[in-house]
Amino acid sequence: MTADDSGLTAALLTLTQHAERLGQLEGTVAANLEQCEIATEGLTGAVGDLRAIVEQQGQLIDALSQLVASIAPADGDDGPGYKPRPPVHWWKISGDERQRAVDHLAGWVDQVFRPHYGHLAAGLAACWQDHPLCLVGLDVASELHSILYFNKRTASLLAAQAEFQIRTLPVFAEQWRTETSKCTHRPAAAAGSSWRGAQ
Repeated sequence: MTADDSGLTAALLTLTQHAERLGQLEGTVAANLEQCEIATEGLTGAVGDLRAIVEQQGQLIDALSQLVASIAPADGDDGPGYKPRPPVHWWKISGDERQRAVDHLAGWVDQVFRPHYGHLAAGLAACWQDHPLCLVGLDVASELHSILYFNKRTASLLAAQAEFQIRTLPVFAEQWRTETSKCTHRPAAAAGSSWRGAQ
């Protein structure tokens, strides 16, 4: 074997090794490219899903805006309808001002909530006045109830009343029950209490 043959063999061996490495790299690149294509397809699908969600949320916002507009009827022969009271800033008021706000809520609790909402009202303990969560929630629920029941009923208002009855009030009632079920503000009601929710 001549020196030229040895050099040619070494060159061919080197070329073969490079070809093998290139083949391995080509396989790795192909695998990575396939993974990138799969990831891109997934991202494209996720973007499409997000677009659909954004469109649905836009439709919900439009529907909610129409519902709010229908709940506040225009002034007419029946008058302007019920207008919500200003919000109560429970964190700022005290003394007589706080007591007046609590008394207003107590009127709704005693005249509307307890007599008409059965097991939902039974979970509201007698010490609800000592719980800020109950005060804030009752303020919202009582005003929402007034808006829904002291305005002229329309089909939209009827749907909103059903929403209040089925979804909104039960969630509030569960919050109040949880908040007041284990506190020690006041002793349990006497056994002869006229309120059916008394423990």
